[in-house]
Amino acid sequence: MERRCQIVEILFDAKIRVKMRDLASRFNVSVRTIRTDVDVLSLTYPIQTTRGRYNGGIGFIDGYRPKNARLTPIQRDFLYRIMCKVSKSDQEIVQSILHDFALTQ
Repeated sequence: MERRCQIVEILFDAKIRVKMRDLASRFNVSVRTIRTDVDVLSLTYPIQTTRGRYNGGIGFIDGYRPKNARLTPIQRDFLYRIMCKVSKSDQEIVQSILHDFALTQ
C-alpha cells in the first residue's frame, strides 16, 4: 500500500509520463508488480497508460487535480495553532486552507 501511495505522489509531481520500468527500478520490484499497482490505482484515479518506446508511460489524465486532497490531523492542528500568530489577512488564508482541506484522511 505504501508503494502505491508513493506511485500516486510521483505521478502527481511528474511533468511527463513515467515509465513503468523506472518505477520498477525505483521500488526494486518487477515491471509486472508495477503494472498490477497501476491497475489497482486506476480503479480510484484517472490514470492513463500510453504505449510507445519514446512517448509511452503512465500519468494522470491531463488536467486532473485530486478533489479529495486532505490535511492530516497533525497538519490541521498546526494550522489552528498558528492562526492566532499571523496577521488578519494571513488568518483568512489559513482559514481558507482549513475550509478546503480540513477533512482528515
